[in-house]
Amino acid sequence: MGKGDRYRKVNQDKFNQNFDRIFNKRGNKMKEYTSTITVTWSLNNHEASSEEEYRDRVKDQFYEEYGITLSDDEIKDVEEL
Repeated sequence: MGKGDRYRKVNQDKFNQNFDRIFNKRGNKMKEYTSTITVTWSLNNHEASSEEEYRDRVKDQFYEEYGITLSDDEIKDVEEL
């Protein structure tokens, strides 16, 4: 006879309690939330021949360093120094 051949008595209440705690499948006591997260960076200095080229360089930098794809409307307050 192998290890799994014999039935082991199970406390079903304790099993359900642990199952709920670990997997939260029964009773769904947890609430689900969502949010909007805004992150701001400043002082992104790049040399460029135009504002458009500057925006392209910022977009490239953020994608390469952080894996974040920016759109033009997310790049604000551009100032020529």
